Amino acid sequence: MKLLSIIKYGEAGRVLSVMQDLASNAPSDSEINIVLSSDDQYVHYLLIAIQSIVRHTKYANDLCFYILDGGLSAESIKSIADYAALHELEVHIVRSDPNRFQGIILPSYLTKACLYRVLIPELLGNVDKVIYIDCDLLFMRDIADLWGINLGDHALGAVEDPWGAKNNLIIARPYNKIYFNSGVLLMNLKKFRARGYTRKILSFLEDNNGRLPTLDQDALNAVVGDDSMIIPLKWNVISRAFEKKDVYLYRMYAKGEIISALKAPGIIHFTGKNKPWMRSCVHPHSHTYRRNLRQPLIDFPHENGLLHKAKKGIKTVQYFLIRKVNYLLFYFKIPQSQEH
Repeated sequence: MKLLSIIKYGEAGRVLSVMQDLASNAPSDSEINIVLSSDDQYVHYLLIAIQSIVRHTKYANDLCFYILDGGLSAESIKSIADYAALHELEVHIVRSDPNRFQGIILPSYLTKACLYRVLIPELLGNVDKVIYIDCDLLFMRDIADLWGINLGDHALGAVEDPWGAKNNLIIARPYNKIYFNSGVLLMNLKKFRARGYTRKILSFLEDNNGRLPTLDQDALNAVVGDDSMIIPLKWNVISRAFEKKDVYLYRMYAKGEIISALKAPGIIHFTGKNKPWMRSCVHPHSHTYRRNLRQPLIDFPHENGLLHKAKKGIKTVQYFLIRKVNYLLFYFKIPQSQEH
């Protein structure tokens, strides 16, 4: 698979190589392959996520990060390189065709960068297994424990998301099917490629453009849902889980596991519109996140200004109107008259 560029940073920030063909640089068996996707808007939070992984692992030398470039400036790439140099991390910047998802309608709370996880199996053609993570999360345990989960013959491992299960009705899956959150994915890329899932997911996104509330998460559930394995809850404790009145909506986890995950999460995933870097966030672990903001190399933008709020508001209204029109067209199709 040819890429526009892959930059590998090694010890002391030295550029080890600039490669055009990832297949020529096969990873070692001991490496833990971690994939994140970001644009300029989220690069600061990407670094926080990486920092939390490094802080909690015994195996920092075995970590191999792949950053999917969803619109990173030279300045952002330098920030990533500086951080990699500081911690002597192996980091690859992976670029793909920026027009690949042209025409896909995005909700206001998502960016095009989130769609790039769909392309992981083809972009990382020489890699057989990865952990994909969103940028808005913190690791609280060693990522090696997550990496060690055996998926058996499944293509994907993920944590149940009972609040997203209503989307099964939109993606034409039975309502009682388990729905997973795509913010943390343990992926067997060999099985993804062998079973043609990337092509099927892309087709599903095109066929349902404007109808999917969580976009690629809905597409992943629709296409790979029956080939997925539910992994322990502690590996993706989303924000809604901390609202005690709702927590027992989980169907795949016993009460004891739910309580344990809330007390000692492996990953805290700050889902929803209120993020821990916003003053309005009341998440019980927002203080933990904010402690991580006070780190060198990371200059965080202010996201509470009037211009920022106005732009987000306009985008929200646009997406709401487009979705409503698509729903009406889909559910209330007018049958064509037939000649007799």
